[in-house]
Amino acid sequence: LMTRSNYLRLWESLRARGVLLVAMQYPRRPLSSLQLLFDDPSGIVFVDNEARFEDALRRMPYEQVFMDRCYGDFGHATEFGRRMLAQSVAEAMLGWLGGRGGSEAL
Repeated sequence: LMTRSNYLRLWESLRARGVLLVAMQYPRRPLSSLQLLFDDPSGIVFVDNEARFEDALRRMPYEQVFMDRCYGDFGHATEFGRRMLAQSVAEAMLGWLGGRGGSEAL
């Protein structure tokens, strides 16, 4: 409930100023759980990290992606993991700039 409340307050504040909300899901977590925090997700760009990180972990050791396991199924990202996060955001923003926009998960 605290996360939902914080996101909704942030979203309302940004929307009042005409600023786009980019909401990025944690690595390895389903995007749907983030999307469910919003009653009306229109005008939000969602960034999905589940498949990208699952794929990386099938190809390489956990320690190349995360430095620890502080969140159970993921932890603080290594440089490689941070690059994957940056790539996810970059692709989402390029998709939004390319006219996809809306609440499409990218």
